[in-house]
Amino acid sequence: MADQLTAAGKTLAVLGTFTRERPSQSLSQIAKRTGLALSTTHRIVSELAAWGALERTADGDWHIGLRLWEVGSVCPRGQILREAALPFMQDLYEATHENIQLAVREGTEMVFVERIAGHRSVELRTMVGLRFPLLGTAMGMVLLAYAPSEIRDAVLAGPMDRHTPHTVTDARTLRSMLAQVRRATF
Repeated sequence: MADQLTAAGKTLAVLGTFTRERPSQSLSQIAKRTGLALSTTHRIVSELAAWGALERTADGDWHIGLRLWEVGSVCPRGQILREAALPFMQDLYEATHENIQLAVREGTEMVFVERIAGHRSVELRTMVGLRFPLLGTAMGMVLLAYAPSEIRDAVLAGPMDRHTPHTVTDARTLRSMLAQVRRATF
């Protein structure tokens, strides 16, 4: 499959090997995870490093560089929403001193675009830019409840992995809960 990718596809495959769980890795690990030849991986990693998208650590591993953060930080969808919501998030934080988070739905996942950590709350395990399944949190359930019906149907038809002891994994129960969320008024 890797040999059928375009140059852009191979580059994106290399970048896609980096995750929060795996923020740094060796060249051979990147090659293994992409299925690309080591020489091809070396060439792509070298080009990404020259541009600033990847940086080398003292022990020789690679991690995402600041240039990608710069590019990602201008994403208009997250930036516009963040700028509009941040004053209200700050007001809510000042009133409660609790964790305040903002996420957007992307397909069947949500992406956190801003957060304020409360000092009287449990420690947040989320980070700006983190993707998370909609079924894993109350916020995700609200986003799913108001998602287009084809998104709800996709989640209900797919595997529903348990993320916490309270994650609902039964389609009938979940459908009922989502309808209840849509009926609720605050």
